[in-house]
Amino acid sequence: MPNPSSPPSPSAHADTFARDHLPPEGLWPTIEFTTPELAYPGRLNAATELIDVPAATFQDKPALRTPSGDTWTYGELKMRLARDLFAKMAPDIECDGEMHGDAALSEDVRLKALPETQLTGEANLLICPNLDAANILFNVLKMTGGNGVTVGPILLGATGSAHILTSSATVRRVLNMTALAVANANIQK
Repeated sequence: MPNPSSPPSPSAHADTFARDHLPPEGLWPTIEFTTPELAYPGRLNAATELIDVPAATFQDKPALRTPSGDTWTYGELKMRLARDLFAKMAPDIECDGEMHGDAALSEDVRLKALPETQLTGEANLLICPNLDAANILFNVLKMTGGNGVTVGPILLGATGSAHILTSSATVRRVLNMTALAVANANIQK
């Protein structure tokens, strides 16, 4: 466990006001965390503790109310933060937050419902709130927009992707997924 009386560790937090105005180190109190409930790690991801952990339990419960009177649930707050993080990490890629499927797939509908949107054209990546919603959407899009032909599903992870074939996969899907896996392998060389 880190010594809480030692100098602050590096932080990704941009606002340094509090850190810059700490008293001299000799005036800091000695703090002892001797009970297991207070044994925090040396670095703590506040977003995980304040958003992700409560969102797992309170997904549809209010997390905050905005000055304009809007109420955001923990699930909505988590999605908004993920969108903001993505926008900062990849500013050259168009992205937007939560929206209905018709707005994501139709620019006309989106511009009427969300005039402030930055997206152009149709969305080419849809992120669903859970696996059940993703499976439903996958099958609907397969039948309505893909003429029964799909490439996927693909599970994206930190170290690579997994190309998933279900027991209902057709020969064409096996060939599509194989071609995609080969193309990905060639890119990674």
